[in-house]
Parts: sequence; structure tokens; C-alpha cells
Amino acid sequence: MPRAIPVFRVFVSSTFGDLKGERNALDKRVFPKLRDLCASHGAEFQAIDLRWGISAEASVDQRIVEICLSEVDRCRQATRRPNFLLLLGDRYGKSLLPPALDAEPFRRLLTRLTQDDAKRANHWYKEDANAVPVVFVLQPRRGRYREGKAWRVEQDKLQVALLRAAEHLAEAAVLELLGTSITEQETARGIPVGGPDIPGAVFVFRRMLEGLPQNTSAGNYRDLVEGEERLDTQAADSLRRFHDDVYRRLDGCQAVTEYRAVWDAMAGGPTTEHTDQLCRDVYDALAGAITEELRLVAQVDSHQSEEQTHHDFGAERRRSFTGRRDELDAISRYLRSDTARPLLVIGDPGIGKTALLAEAAYRAGAQAGGRPVIARFIGATPRSADPRTLVDDLRRSLPGLAGRAEDTPPVGLPALAEAFRDALAAVPPGSGLVLVLDALDQLAGAPDLSWLPSELPSGVRVVLSAQRGSAAEHAAAELRAITVHLGALPAGEGDELLSRWLGEAGRALTEDQRKEVTSPFAEYGNPLHLRLAFEEARRWASYTHVPPGTLASDVPGILRQLLDRLESEHGPALVRRALGLLAASRDGLSEGEMLDLLSGDGAVLGEVGRRMPKSPPTEGRLPPILWARLHADLEPYLNERRSEGRVLLGFYHRQLTEVVTARYMSGEDAAGMHRYLAEYFAAQPLDLVDGARSVANTRKLHELSYQQAYGGCWDDLHATLTDFRFLQRKIEAIGVEEHTGQQGHVDVTHTGVYALQDDFQLALRLWPEKETM
Repeated sequence: MPRAIPVFRVFVSSTFGDLKGERNALDKRVFPKLRDLCASHGAEFQAIDLRWGISAEASVDQRIVEICLSEVDRCRQATRRPNFLLLLGDRYGKSLLPPALDAEPFRRLLTRLTQDDAKRANHWYKEDANAVPVVFVLQPRRGRYREGKAWRVEQDKLQVALLRAAEHLAEAAVLELLGTSITEQETARGIPVGGPDIPGAVFVFRRMLEGLPQNTSAGNYRDLVEGEERLDTQAADSLRRFHDDVYRRLDGCQAVTEYRAVWDAMAGGPTTEHTDQLCRDVYDALAGAITEELRLVAQVDSHQSEEQTHHDFGAERRRSFTGRRDELDAISRYLRSDTARPLLVIGDPGIGKTALLAEAAYRAGAQAGGRPVIARFIGATPRSADPRTLVDDLRRSLPGLAGRAEDTPPVGLPALAEAFRDALAAVPPGSGLVLVLDALDQLAGAPDLSWLPSELPSGVRVVLSAQRGSAAEHAAAELRAITVHLGALPAGEGDELLSRWLGEAGRALTEDQRKEVTSPFAEYGNPLHLRLAFEEARRWASYTHVPPGTLASDVPGILRQLLDRLESEHGPALVRRALGLLAASRDGLSEGEMLDLLSGDGAVLGEVGRRMPKSPPTEGRLPPILWARLHADLEPYLNERRSEGRVLLGFYHRQLTEVVTARYMSGEDAAGMHRYLAEYFAAQPLDLVDGARSVANTRKLHELSYQQAYGGCWDDLHATLTDFRFLQRKIEAIGVEEHTGQQGHVDVTHTGVYALQDDFQLALRLWPEKETM
């Protein structure tokens, strides 16, 4: 039975300069082996080491701490175990100025500062009354302070002044923020008080360095007072307290491994013999936890997994629902009627069709007595966008068929459509079954709704949605569907929705800022535009000047403004490549694939070198912190989807795909993106092997011929589609559908033949006329 394929994201934390050799060894000798181990089980391993490539230029926006902590949280959310790896040495590490300080404590600190220090504090921290509660925000570095050395001097002066004031006033919370190193802050997030929830989530490796000098000759291996060339005794005290806290949190977890090294005075650093043992210990610890987790991964019925994904998708879209009383009443009346026709909701892009249908599905199932409801949000998964697998999933969900094994499952859309209509006709008249099918225009190929009966059985109601003016709307009209037109959301309901989002985000807006967000909505009533405007506006501080007309009044316009901002803040080459690759992918990309692809792009790496000339060398790979920064800004516009069990990133809304495609995927740019992806997947093996274990590389099977076709790689495409081993593995490994009946009987179908059929049809459609296959 298929497994839910996990992603193992492990955050790597430590001070850097003193443990760089160890981190280098892990990166070169351990993490690649763990990637191979996971790949051989169809899983993915990512070591999140954000210290690589950090420079003064990478941290000018003062978001390093915020991003590091959010990545720790993401690792813990994505992976049960292992998710946090801590290396300890003899340095406590730097503490940075907090990105924000609560307003009341900060105002009290100002009263204890000298005039010069107060001026410095008010220059670097500005009050943001849009934060709830109000905070003072550390400002990005400008002018000469973009230079790391100038900023370090300025930061140290301000940090010392604030610390002294906080000590005098006994401001415990402020003292903790000002005096806690990044490593300790990461550890507090990665190792909760009381220890990890399960064994194997956290591993700590502590280097015991014998003979380490007690003076400045220890260099980077001890904490020194900046500019004074003497040991920092306060940092040494913090280090002892920090280590004691780590041991206390992990008491009884057997998660700490100590290893010994010797100081080499001639080399000015530790001997390296311990590194081999460290690599073995780290591999054994992480591989053991990964193997145990893989053994315990629940076996997932593919049909049940599809149902759960759509349930979760609908629940998430309901969070953005408000109002629409008339439309809900119309749907409710339809469900109570005795009509044999479906109901079709039509509206413009972004007008809220999906949220409406998600709410209607929920209400239909939550009513007294509870109707059986089957909801599919087409495009939320690759299976739902393919009419063949969509119809089969709907058929299997029907009452009376769920849990029943079949001798000969139907294959092909005509047979599936006939079986679906027969099963629908067999639904008991009193069942009150409701089928909800959102976004018919997202179905692959020309819209064909012939699998829906022209006359619905008496026990069945069908609610559909499609984009206004789309071919899917016309196809649904042939079913004589009752039509509900979804128009603009009233201004009052939009205002309520904006207030809800701001409250959830802990933000507010000034009167002028709120007017800038709501004015276009009052005119057009488009919820998607409101959501996009909110995502931009939540970034505005109360001191941010927002002239009228700052936000475009239409969805494509505001999305183009988003791309402008991203290019300015992150670099045009990085943004173009990352978003272009997502748009060019068949169903999305995993984060591991994205990092590989960006790291192999000369234009991206060249841009990093130009924008960050003093960045430490990264040996031909994108510094992970740069992708983490970009992902943090993109997160509201992305969603996660599953394809062949893999977790892939894709765009949240189709209009973002369209804007990205228009901007980055025109003409040869599009072909270049596809060729780059084709080369990436072509270089991968067909089977992923670790020792005696082998598993089909489903990502290569799924993407390769698609990318070759759109990239115009005709010779390579011909070789792929005439490679018997490739064709055989695609039929065997792609679209394996397993369904367990009530008696434990497992019904298996291989729909990889559909995928192969699609590959050949795409190749024939795109193949140049003068060429022959």
C-alpha cells in the first residue's frame, strides 16, 4: 500500500566560526548519505543550515533572527523526528539587537539613557503603532551602516547602552532578548522546556576541547570582547548557563553525545581526528531516527488520502469566508428542492467561488441529520485535475461503493464515466447525497462533463462552479444547470474580512492605510484583491507613508507590484528563476529541488556575488538563508500539494501563475526554463538506490518528458519515449492506486498508463511538423 512520503527537515544550529570544520564535514560527508538513505525510501532529507553564506549584506534588513527562528518552527512542523541538530563548543556566540521591543519597556529604557544613546536608540528603533501590542521596530541598515564593520560598532554601542539601562530597571524580558545569543534562541525553539515530545527528535553533539587557551590566543574558539582583545567573562557565564539548560531540558532523553578534541597550538585550532567519529555518530543518530520514523509511517489508502487533502483544502478556504447570505440561501433552497438538474455558481477570477463552495459543503454536512457530502476542489491535487482520476475518486466515494472490492476496476474515461453514472443511479433516493465540484475550468484538456448524468437521480444534488465566460461554463450549461451568479462582495463584508485578517496577524492600519486597502475593494468587491492588498499592507508600519494609488486596483496589477518588490529586495535573477521554475513545473517543486536548481544557475550565483561581494564563499551553491528569506516573503502566495506522495510547492491562486508566466515565461525564456528542468531531471537516476534498497524516481518519471516537450528537446524526448525501461517504470510506479475493502481485500490499479498516454499526446501535439518521431 502507498505510504505518506515524509520530508525530513533538520535544522542545524551552532556558533559558526569555532565549529565551521565540523559543519563542513557534516555537509560533505553525512548529509549527502542521509539524502541517499531517504531517497531510497521515496522520502526527502533537507539539512537547514542557515549560517552558510551569511554576510553583512545578507542581514541589512535585520530579519536574520526572525527567519532563523521561523525555520526552526517549520522543521518541527514538517518533521516529527529528527528535526533539530545542535552542535556545542566553547563559544556562546553573538547576541543581536532584537528586531522589535515592546513599547512600554522601551520607553522606560529611554529614560535611563544618556542624550547620545537616547538619540541613537530613537534613530534605530521606531514606534510601530500598527503592531498589536505596540512595538519599537529595529530599522534596516542604510548608507555606511550597510558595511558590516561600521554596523558592528554602532550595534555594540546601542546594545551596551540598552543592557545597562535594562539592568538598572530590572527589565527581565528585555535583558533576555538583548543578552541571548542566536544559538540559544534557536535552541529554545528547537528543544521545548521538558524536552522533545518523542525520542529522536533532537540530537546534541558537544565538543570537549582539551588544552584550549584561557587567553586571546584561542581566537574564534572563545568569546572575546569586541575591539578589546580580551576574554568576555560575561559570555563565558552565559555559556555555562546555556549548556546547563540544554542538559536539563534533555534530562533522560539520551540525546547528548560528547566527543573530545585537543588544541593544536601550532595550527591555532583543534586537531581534526575527532571529526571522523563525529560524522559516524551524527549519521548513526539521524539515520536511526529516520529509519524508525519510516518504519512507523502510516500506510495510506490513496483514495482516503485524496479525500483528506480536499477536506483540509476546503477547511483552509473556509477561514476566508464571510457574508454571501443570499448565495448560501440559494444553494440551501436548491439542496431542498426536487430538481434533477445541477446548480452552477459562476463568477470572475478571485471573486470567492471556492470559499463559497467550501462553506456550502460544510453547512450541508453539518446540518441536523447530516447529509453525505463529497467535495472536490479541482486543481488542489494533480489527481483532481485529471478527469479520469477525478471521476474514479468520486465513484469510489459514493455510498454503497466505499469499502467494496471490485473484480475488474474500470479503466479509461468512457468506462469510468459509465461506472460512475451507474453507481450514482444506485444511490438510495433518501440519502440526500451532495456532490460539490469546484473550479471545473481547472480540469485538464477540453472541458468534458459527459460523465455527469443529464438527469440527476432523486437522491443526489450536484453543486458546481466555473469561471465566468470559460469553456467549462458552457459545458456545464449543456447540463441545463441552474445558475447562480457570484458578484462583488459588499463593502461591509470586505471590511469585516480585513479586520479579521488583521486581528489574526496581530496588526492594525492607520486610517489612510486602511483606506488605501479598502477603496479598490469598495469599487470592485474582489476578495482575492483584498487578500493580496492585506498581505502587502500587513508589512506597513504606522510610520510608513502610503500615498493614494500605492496599490493597483486590479489583481494582475497588485501581483506585478509584488514581483517588483520581490525583485528589488531579493534580486531579479533569484526571483525570476525561482518563480519561473515553479510556473514551468508540471505540478510544483519540492524545496530540495528548488535549492538544487537555484544553486546550479550561474545567473543566480553571479547575482549573489554582485549583491553580496563580501559574502563568505559558498562553493557554488545558493546560501540557504537567501532562499529562506525569499520563501518567508512568498509563503502567503504559495501552497503545498502532493504529487505521487511528494510535498511540492505551488502557487496559491491561478492568477499568480498567469502573471508569473507573462512576466518570466515568454518565448525563449519559457523554453529555457523547461530545458533547465529537463536537464535537471535527466541527470537523475531512474531508480534511487541506497545499499540493497531501490525505489523508482517518481519525480523524474513524472517531469522528464513533460519538460523535454515544452523545452523543445526533440532528440532527448524521442529517446525518453522510446526507452522501454523508462516506459515500464512509469507504468509500474506512477499512479499506483490501492483501495482497501471492508474485508481487508486490496484493490490495485495502475493509472501510470494514463500519465504515459498524456506524455505521448503532449509530444505529438508539440512536435514540429518537419520532424518525425
